[in-house]
Amino acid sequence: MKNVFVVGLDPFNRRLLEALPQAHGVRFHALLDFDEVRGRNEYPVEALLARCERRLAHFDGSIDAFMGFLDFPVSLMLPLLCQRYGTPGPSFESMLRCEHKLWSRMLQQEVIADNIPHFVGFDPHDEQPLSDPGLSPPFWIKPIKSFQSYLAFLIHDQASLAAGIQEMRRSIAHLADPFNQLLDRITLPEALAQQRDAVAIAEGQLSGSQHTVEGYVFNGEVTVYGVVDSIQEADSSSFHRYEYPSRLPAAVQARMARICERLMPHLGYDYGAFNVEFFHEQDDDHLWLLEVNSRHSQSHAYLFQQLHGAAHHQVAFELALGQRPAFPALDPEAGVAAKFMLRTRTDAFITGVPTLRERAALTERFPDAHLEVLVRPGQRLSDLAAQDSYSYEVADLYLSAKDAEALDDAYRVAVDALTFRVAQEVERPLIV
Repeated sequence: MKNVFVVGLDPFNRRLLEALPQAHGVRFHALLDFDEVRGRNEYPVEALLARCERRLAHFDGSIDAFMGFLDFPVSLMLPLLCQRYGTPGPSFESMLRCEHKLWSRMLQQEVIADNIPHFVGFDPHDEQPLSDPGLSPPFWIKPIKSFQSYLAFLIHDQASLAAGIQEMRRSIAHLADPFNQLLDRITLPEALAQQRDAVAIAEGQLSGSQHTVEGYVFNGEVTVYGVVDSIQEADSSSFHRYEYPSRLPAAVQARMARICERLMPHLGYDYGAFNVEFFHEQDDDHLWLLEVNSRHSQSHAYLFQQLHGAAHHQVAFELALGQRPAFPALDPEAGVAAKFMLRTRTDAFITGVPTLRERAALTERFPDAHLEVLVRPGQRLSDLAAQDSYSYEVADLYLSAKDAEALDDAYRVAVDALTFRVAQEVERPLIV
């Protein structure tokens, strides 16, 4: 019996893990549960690592592997645990090269300069930050370490820049401080050490359709096994859905894979899963790299289960045990699957969520459907942690269908049948 310890495990992902054919004879343990690493505004990484070590010290059995599906702080805790207990996984420094947005851009510039925007690091606490960024609006400002577009602002003019900088000054420390503590564990390259106070990055706005490459590196060999389309709301930077498989031409997907094959070894990344986000400009057929994540995307796991017959947690699971992944190929007759993010842009108190009867009716109508409700009655939306800068995500809806048209029809039927209620001036249905 092998023991695999998962940092940030929740019930939904536990079910996906335990459904893997390779999971026979494996016990999955929640080293930290989801609520210990998410849904809060503080990330005491060192304290969380110490908590993990205390729990492992009292474990009576073998420690065979570590896994996790989440971004910071989980993604950067995992290599430290692997190193401490001698289990397979990427090096801590290679994961920092992926996750540190400024450092990653510097390294990307060395091998794929034509595929990245102009960028500059800056300290939002400077008296005159970004007085001459070398960028013309519109451009983005972001923390060097963030997730789910937290504290990412699209800058159109001096007023939006001033507002974005002010919000960063108020809120960036609870991410920057624990991230900097982790940086103290390594010796930074000189070029980056000279910019140690640059806890934010400004970079040119990218345009086109957005896509995510899912892959892994094993013994220096890069393998790409899927491309997911990330589709934004019509008039917003917030995501509407993730759709799989990608509608991009095969030749464009192959070019994305070749960029990953050049970049990931240059970052020193090995024995781990990754996802890399791209923009594709259709007019000039150009690819822009948005960011590199040193993990597979748990948001896509159920999509792969629906169309491959197994969640791509399998890839991370086999890598964590030191094995070359043997992920099943896409079933060409499987159709299409999507994760829809149900959102609102208006702050309010949640007073009601879909009932058990509504959820049962959903799965009766669409057997593969799954609804993850992210809010609870009595909760104020502005109190939610880890939201993007423009909306509040109240639920995730997973659906599959025979084709894109049937998927859109299923989405409209499902949303009409699910009731969220809020209290503002008066109680009314929440429109998502």
